[in-house]
Order: sequence, then structure tokens, then C-alpha cells
Amino acid sequence: MSDQVTVLLNPKLQTYAVVDFDKKLIYLAKLQDDKLQFLRRSIIGVPTEVEIMVTSGSTKYNLNWVVDEHTRLPIKDVTIDDIINILKNTGLIVDNLGVDNIERVLTLTFYSLLPSKKANLVVNAPGFYWQGNRIVAVNVLIQRPRKEELGETLQFLEELKRWFSPDVLLTAVKWGMMSPFSFAYKQKGLGYIPWLYLYGGHKSGKTTLGRIILAMWGIGSENVKNRKDIRYITGFYSILSYSTFPVLFLTDEPLPTTDAVESIFVSDRLLHRVHAQELALAPLIVKAHMPPTDTKRFLALQLNERIDEIRAKRFTLEVLPWLSKLKHLGDFVSSTLIERPGLFEGNWEGIAKKLLELMYLQIH
Repeated sequence: MSDQVTVLLNPKLQTYAVVDFDKKLIYLAKLQDDKLQFLRRSIIGVPTEVEIMVTSGSTKYNLNWVVDEHTRLPIKDVTIDDIINILKNTGLIVDNLGVDNIERVLTLTFYSLLPSKKANLVVNAPGFYWQGNRIVAVNVLIQRPRKEELGETLQFLEELKRWFSPDVLLTAVKWGMMSPFSFAYKQKGLGYIPWLYLYGGHKSGKTTLGRIILAMWGIGSENVKNRKDIRYITGFYSILSYSTFPVLFLTDEPLPTTDAVESIFVSDRLLHRVHAQELALAPLIVKAHMPPTDTKRFLALQLNERIDEIRAKRFTLEVLPWLSKLKHLGDFVSSTLIERPGLFEGNWEGIAKKLLELMYLQIH
């Protein structure tokens, strides 16, 4: 059987782009009687030896475009748009599928080559990734906390139980522990970690709980966004592709897309397009007043109790100054998963529970 990648272009017409590596050809096909029927050639040649270089908010590629056994075109340090222009200018695009479709076909093809080692992913965006059967940290300082520091973190978590429902707090903490590893979780094929959805009445602690999760990773206001930060849809894509660390998003309006929860790409279903330059690296913490309509892609936690002004001021004075102690928990999680990649298996909540158990054992 031919070595192929198939990409659905039009669900209504049942048309596909077929990347045939044996024939060194990308062609348009139509599904008829459960078989793909050749329609016409689209692009001559196929990509090989692909290197995908991801930085915060952008992706570039190195590759060879193989036309036949004797002809290969080196393409270096270029964006997906550059690749399309090069193929056009060299006459290799013989039937235009449309820029969006070509971009989608090429991007999905590049990433489909990763499991077979025919492509290499080089990531510089800060965070954690699954590479070579282990967790790899990129542009992140890894330090294992001391026993005394973990003891302080545990004591602080006990203090937080006085201010939040213990069940809500525990679920939020477990999600926060795993959140920077959500992209690695998808990379490994374990499924996906839902985005966190904090909802409830005014002044019920939603934003504060979100900031508590960010504090576990030493993150502050730079990862707190609102609707004005995504005035243009590309702003939303940029937020999700900057790093693998969680982003607290303050909005009651519908998100541009939730496809990024499950996919490694940020995609826009309205355009039936994959935005090739953007990977869905970061998970979101959404703060809202109403519960989510999408219960599959969100882990919803309801905060009901309104916090009066006096209690809020006490929290600000007595608790917030010590929020940085939670960073020891993030340090423990990252260092442990890097040292023991075998723990990164199965349900994400189970991984978080095991990590908490290991932390308790180290303290005691």
C-alpha cells in the first residue's frame, strides 16, 4: 500500500487532498463508494527531512521538497507562507487548492511525519514537551525543592482550605499541577486535559483561585488576559501559542474556539482551517458568571459564596503575600516528572494524585 497522508478539504463534497510519498505527488481526490477516486494533480513533489522550529507565537521550517529521484529542492528557515510561494514560483503547484487548503495540507503532513521520525520538532516556546519518551523542559528553570519548602507549601494549602471549599480547591490544585503538561499529554497520545472553567456570582473568588493556580508556576499578571487582548482572533491564537503554561482568561463571552483543548493546533472551525503558524500550547482558566455550554472540553468548578469586603481585605493582607510558596509545588511536579517519565501515563487526575502522594511521602 502507498505511503500516504489524507486531509479532508470539504466535508459536503467529500473531497480530500492525498499526499502520496511513493508517487511524490499531492493530488485531489473524491470519496465515492468508500474509495478515494483520483481527480487531478495539485502539487508536484512531497516534503522530506522536515524540521519544525517553534518559538513563542511563530513556526518556521527546514525541509527538502522531493520532486523525483534526481530532483530535490532545499527549503530553509521559512514560514508556511514562504513555502507556498516557493512552490508557486517554481511551478510545482499545478492546480491551486486555495492558500488555506494548501497551508492546512502541508501543516498536517509535516506533523504526521513526527511519529515515524521523518520530521523533527524543535521547540523554543517556554514549557514542557514530550520528546524521546520523556518530558523535556524548554526555557524553564528546573529546581527540586527542599523538604522544608514542601512543608511550607503543604501548610499554605491547608490555610487555603479556610477560604475555599476543600473539594473545589483540591480539584483546582490537581488541574494546576498538570496544566503546563497538557500539550505533552496530547503529544503522547494520552487524550487531552480539559480547560478549567471557574464560574459563579460576583466576588466569589474566581479570579483569586485562578491566580493561585498561576502562582504554582511562578506566573503573575502577564498570564491574565481579557477580551481586549483578543480584539483580533489572531490575538487569541498568539495567547495559546506563547508557552505551555496556563492563562487566566477573564470573560463571559464565547471563546473564538475550543478546538485547541483536544488538538495540538489552534483551529477555527468556522473557516474549516488549521492555522499552521500556531500550536495549541497553553490551557485556559476561564472565569465567568454562567456555567459552560461545552461540558466535554471544560472542567467546571462553581464558586457560590460571595466574599464580603472585610473578608476579602483579610485575604489580601494575610494570604496573598505568601502565594509564592506555591511555586515549590510546581517545582516538585516538574522535577519529578522529568526524573520519572514513567509517571506520565494514564488519566491526568491520577497522575496528579500520585504526585501529591509522593510529595506527602517526601515531607513525612
